[in-house]
Amino acid sequence: MKQYFINFRNWLKEFFLDIKIEQSLSEVEKLTVRLKELFELNESFVVALNGEWGVGKTHFWNKFIEENFTTEEERKNIAYVSLFGKDKLTDIESDIIMQVSRTAKIKGYLDNSIGSIGYAGFKVSNVLSLIPKVDFKNIVICFDDFERKSSKINSKDILGLISQFKEQKNSKVIMIYNQTEIGDKEILSDYKDKVIDYELHYKPTVEESYQTVSKRLKVFNEYPLEYLKSKGINNIRVIKRLINALNDFEFIAPKLKDNQDIEEEIVSSIITLAVVNAKYNDFDLHNTIEYVREKRFGDKKSNFLENKEIENILFLLGVNNDYFFTNDLLENINYYIKNSIINKENLVETVNQKLEQKEQRVMARKISTIYSKYNYDLKYSNESFVKDMFTLLQEAGENVVDTINSVESFMYYIEEMQKIDNDSKYKEFAIGKIKSYIDLMYETNIRELQAFGKLQKIKDFDSSLEDYINEKDNAKNQSQIKSKEDIINLFNQPIINRSWGNEPDLLASINKTTYKKYIEESPVFFSEAMSFVRWTQGFAGNSGFEEAVDRIIEAFKELSNNPEYNSKVEKALNYMIIKKEKEKED
Repeated sequence: MKQYFINFRNWLKEFFLDIKIEQSLSEVEKLTVRLKELFELNESFVVALNGEWGVGKTHFWNKFIEENFTTEEERKNIAYVSLFGKDKLTDIESDIIMQVSRTAKIKGYLDNSIGSIGYAGFKVSNVLSLIPKVDFKNIVICFDDFERKSSKINSKDILGLISQFKEQKNSKVIMIYNQTEIGDKEILSDYKDKVIDYELHYKPTVEESYQTVSKRLKVFNEYPLEYLKSKGINNIRVIKRLINALNDFEFIAPKLKDNQDIEEEIVSSIITLAVVNAKYNDFDLHNTIEYVREKRFGDKKSNFLENKEIENILFLLGVNNDYFFTNDLLENINYYIKNSIINKENLVETVNQKLEQKEQRVMARKISTIYSKYNYDLKYSNESFVKDMFTLLQEAGENVVDTINSVESFMYYIEEMQKIDNDSKYKEFAIGKIKSYIDLMYETNIRELQAFGKLQKIKDFDSSLEDYINEKDNAKNQSQIKSKEDIINLFNQPIINRSWGNEPDLLASINKTTYKKYIEESPVFFSEAMSFVRWTQGFAGNSGFEEAVDRIIEAFKELSNNPEYNSKVEKALNYMIIKKEKEKED
């Protein structure tokens, strides 16, 4: 009795140990164990290996063969046939016969039975019937891509052939397919119980799919798996596309070293766009951005129809709010994703800009820290502030004002330094840097310079800066107005944009003679000038264009003195100056 309990206790230990081991196995490992158990059975069978496209079913089968059929002779017993591209059942049979005839036993039997004439002249089914059942006992046949079979072959015939190998030839058969993509599901459903003995579902985890191909990745190794897990992507084909894309950007990796924030931004864009393009062949970045804009700001927002595919794309892109904008980096990577060509020069320039901006942010924080210390640290002397601040401003380089991101703050720092140490070098230094800032703004964003009285504050800082700004304005005016087309553009931009910057000053800088010349020689200019003046009459108050409008009207009036032009010009004047005439009457 005692021995019985000992045996029972040992059995329980083994039982629960097996359960614990099984629980620790991954899904693919469990599938491998189960398949091994089936191959240990001394009987024929048909196993269906079902799974989504791209998750690695064929790869799993090949790896299983590699690990469990270790000798060359064992592998000769395995036939693999893809149904994709096969138009006739005899093509499938021929393929299998050619493969199994590699085994010494079957090859010897066929040679003895058919002789030196080979298989030509024999029906494939007859050749198959010549091979005894006993010689097929250890043969393993894999039928792959069932869902991709030709419509010219009836599914019943394929299932019949599979059944023949199992029942009449005593073979072990593996069927690999994606059940959701099979066209004639009814036939498979009707014959499943008759033909298939075991159905295994291949559902690898994201980690397992990634590990299958991760050795191909050369750079940015720490990024893909986290993203794939967050999106639940286990499709090996998609993962390969992702890895190929990252590898193509290997050249930029050294430049991103020690700049993890910029590296994360770039790598994230590569990963997300590569995955989206792999899953959606017709993906269009700009259409997606427009969709997001319409969703948030569209005129028909209440009637907005959600697009499920684009919503899935936004999920993969990580766009979890109602804002999605493009930029140079995104455009560069999107171009590569679509064309497999990298604009390396453009990308390097973009990265350099980001690195420069990062350096500017670091410097700006240092400057802000010094100023804060000057205000609140009682043990920090004024002299130390002047010394430290001037050192930092010099280290910030030519674009120090842009680094601080406020010309007002820069001028204030200089003024504070001068209060403590009345040395002219600080103002001389500041004037040079402010001129560089003015140059930059005139090239890139003149409206920002004109906003909130910023220009006047700069002029008030030193009279030499006022002269410098006037010179810039004159040069800009000359460069902007070289032809009548330039003037027409100045007419139209305020109308199109519904706002304006220095257009009133530019138009006012053009003399009456020039307006008269262009009106006379160009019907297009005549029409555009007339429309522009008419547009300015719609303002209740001053628009800033009054000086230019008066010159244009005077030019028309002088032209009306010419008898040949009088009727047309008078008609134009009547159209343009209705408002002015009414004001005179009042």
